[in-house]
Amino acid sequence: MGSYPSSEEGLEALVQRGNQGSHWNGPHLNANAIPNDPWGHAYVYSADARSKR
Repeated sequence: MGSYPSSEEGLEALVQRGNQGSHWNGPHLNANAIPNDPWGHAYVYSADARSKR
């Protein structure tokens, strides 16, 4: 879609069609679910524009 998901969309945008409409080309994860990190915790996602690097 040309951009990262917003904080509101979160990582769920990788597995479920949101407001992207017909341009969505997912799911983008094989399990159709957000996996936990290697330590067993949920990932924290924030699309804060101030933290662009």
